[in-house]
Amino acid sequence: MEPTDKYGLNKLLSLSTYMKKLEGKLTEVRNWNELAAAHTELIDAFKDARESQLRLGYALLKYRAYYKAEQTWVAFLNEAAIVQGCSAMTLRRLMENCERASGLPQMVVDAMLSARIDPAETKNKPIVESLVIMPALRSPNEAREAVSLVHTARLAEKRAAGVHRTPFALPTVVDVARQIIKILRGLCSSKVGAAEVDEIRYVLESVVSTFGIDVSSLRQYSRADLVPKPKAKGAA
Repeated sequence: MEPTDKYGLNKLLSLSTYMKKLEGKLTEVRNWNELAAAHTELIDAFKDARESQLRLGYALLKYRAYYKAEQTWVAFLNEAAIVQGCSAMTLRRLMENCERASGLPQMVVDAMLSARIDPAETKNKPIVESLVIMPALRSPNEAREAVSLVHTARLAEKRAAGVHRTPFALPTVVDVARQIIKILRGLCSSKVGAAEVDEIRYVLESVVSTFGIDVSSLRQYSRADLVPKPKAKGAA
């Protein structure tokens, strides 16, 4: 029996090798030792990604600075997304969230994490934006009070929005399926490149997340004639 790769170390090793290949094509690198350090820091952040998305986001931002060509960076993101088990779009959103959070003093970040409010999560964007523009805080205690105040205000806003929200009918599975087909047809009507593939992954990832689909139960078919046909009405 072969040992299982519990922490995805084999994938990380492959990613590290791929990163070194891309790094060999980089230009305008002034300090290769700093690049090597950023490389190691990012691989370590991937290892601990489940415990700290914030650390991964910061490491991605730091490593991104060495990639001047967008095409090379996209190639890296696509490979990294496979290791992380997500889409490249998800990693981009993580970087955006962490770049926003980088404007916070460390004691504010610590206060948020202590309150179980992750600055790296998109849902906490309004809280981060409010804390960034606050006057300078002088102590960890003030930071905790500020986080508590902003968080409480945010919860009150959400409750108020829920009270005044206009009821609407949820789309049926058929409606959602039609929308997905329409989007994919539009994306595939022209040549499908890395950006289009990334967008398709994002659409499907959102559907899976929204409906809580058990991905492991889905089956893939390489031939159209093998896809099960729907049963006729009244059939046993």
